[in-house]
Amino acid sequence: MEAIHRVVQFRRVIQWILLALIGAFWAHTLWSQRDALAHYPWHMGWPYLAGAAGLLMGQMLLLATGWWRILHLLGVPLSWRTGSGMWLRAQIARYLPGGFWDILGRGWLGREVQVPLYAISSGALLEILLQLLAAAGFLLIAVHATLRGYVPFLVAGMGLLLVLLWPPVFQRILLWSARLLRRPPPSHISLSPRALFGLFLLYVAAHLCQGLGFVLFTRGIGGDKGVASVWLLVSYIGAWLVGYVAVFAPTGIGVREAALLLFLKGRLPISLVTAAALGYRVWLTLRDLGALLVGMLLWRGNG
Repeated sequence: MEAIHRVVQFRRVIQWILLALIGAFWAHTLWSQRDALAHYPWHMGWPYLAGAAGLLMGQMLLLATGWWRILHLLGVPLSWRTGSGMWLRAQIARYLPGGFWDILGRGWLGREVQVPLYAISSGALLEILLQLLAAAGFLLIAVHATLRGYVPFLVAGMGLLLVLLWPPVFQRILLWSARLLRRPPPSHISLSPRALFGLFLLYVAAHLCQGLGFVLFTRGIGGDKGVASVWLLVSYIGAWLVGYVAVFAPTGIGVREAALLLFLKGRLPISLVTAAALGYRVWLTLRDLGALLVGMLLWRGNG
């Protein structure tokens, strides 16, 4: 027990060191761009900003629907209201360091509606793999234009994700996780290439909502319309993925913005990228609070 406690303490120290380094990077960026930000010609185009907010809420509903569908494929036929409400309520826990608190939240809520623990853990794994694969193509494009030497690693990673998501392989993972949790193996799994491809398209659509939201937000604050919207979209989704795998940073804060600066370097003024990244963070936080409210309203029907 003492050894485990030391490992946990060491992990927390490393986590805080990494967060401090990211914070220092952002503090330096903001300080170096303080004059440009102060004199930035802010122009709040509210129709664009409202459109970005609508796309972000649409993204959350797509992600919640994806979770509901995953539970169905794993033999847990909850109603859309219950499954989506579970995901929307638990997602706010992503703001805690560690990257797993929202999954624990789903497990806690799932106990109220008799969702097996294996379905929570296996469903979360399937969700993560699909989210990674759905965003990997966008990251590949962004990296190919900026850091070409990393492209082979990304291609290899995408290949590994495809192998793990192949139904026979993933079903073996499910059986292994059930044995690890000392639970009966699932008996009503309906995974198929067609079902997984449908989920993959759903997660691509969710990423597109968030990326298009960033495009509209950038336009809404008076961003340079000379930059192709497609590149803004690709860069943001790629940066999201970089932040997503940085589990030490809650919701990828700092990491995502740093990657976005890298991908958009030379294409947009640093002051604009910084303003858009920070402002969009506010929009994302408001989205998450709104999603929590929607989740609470949906979940109320279970009482």
